[in-house]
Amino acid sequence: MAWLLLALAFVCGIYQARGFEMELVPSYSPMFAFVNTKFTLTCKVKDLPEKATIEMESNFGDPKLKNFYVEEKTDVVGKSQVTSKTITKDSVEVSDSGSYWCQANSEEKSVNLVVIRVLTQNSNVTVGEDVTIKCEPGTTFEQLRTLWYKDGKMLDDIPGVKDRVTYGEKNFTLTLGKTVEDDAGEYTAKVIFFPESYQIQPFDVVVKMSGKPYFKNGDGNKEITISGNDSIDLSCNAFGYPKPDVTWLKDDEVIQPDSKRATIEEKANGSRLLITKVTKNDTGAYVCNIENPLGRKQRSFKVTVNAYDITTNCAVYLCSGLSQVLLLASVLCLTL
Repeated sequence: MAWLLLALAFVCGIYQARGFEMELVPSYSPMFAFVNTKFTLTCKVKDLPEKATIEMESNFGDPKLKNFYVEEKTDVVGKSQVTSKTITKDSVEVSDSGSYWCQANSEEKSVNLVVIRVLTQNSNVTVGEDVTIKCEPGTTFEQLRTLWYKDGKMLDDIPGVKDRVTYGEKNFTLTLGKTVEDDAGEYTAKVIFFPESYQIQPFDVVVKMSGKPYFKNGDGNKEITISGNDSIDLSCNAFGYPKPDVTWLKDDEVIQPDSKRATIEEKANGSRLLITKVTKNDTGAYVCNIENPLGRKQRSFKVTVNAYDITTNCAVYLCSGLSQVLLLASVLCLTL
């Protein structure tokens, strides 16, 4: 009888293990991560046998995972039951480098994590001079490539920029020659491990090139003359990095927008001031002030509201109407 029970247990064990599959996501090894970036590793088991559990550990043992968020769930995919266990850390450190593995029954899979520090160097635009920025991963890994982008475009594809770009070793440094105001902004260094392979691992690092505020169409003064009851419509296109703050002033007083006549509309690159139903009191010196941590610029608008206002208009219309009546009366008299 004992041998029969043993054989039955063996057969049941085979039945329970049938279809048992395990995978790690991501599965490639080594895995790279930059300091202060997020790391997630999931162990998925299809048709996990009853009474079996998923264990996730590191080469430092369970205490190493005390700073990780651990989540376990079960889903039904088709006719199979998939049990997943995920470990997550929002901000990894160099000390998190090591081997991580998943075990269920006698099955085991593992990956190696390499956490790297990245040295970045921001710069400020000095018009006419060469400026260098840097994104340098702290590794000697050979299968690594760095590509530089701005506004979603590779620098080598941007007219007016590609001819001024030079790169350092492995493209870790980027130098722009004879910089102009438009060079200010955010640059993305795309660091790629295992380029052109099945386990490509790209990372985007933002490096900043700051610049003073400026107006693209110059910062000279402008004179505007309008009639009473018309609208004052002024636009101020502001550029620079960080994005400048815009303030509107009239006769050195900050303009406070209201729901009746004065509105200020923020735009992607600047601001628009609109004042409706103007009167002679709206005559004055209007200033668009743009400012960021590197400096300040101003553009002035001298606005004159013509005294030829609604009252005058009404008088003109009245006189015109009266003259037409008199003309008509004269014609009638001559015909009688």
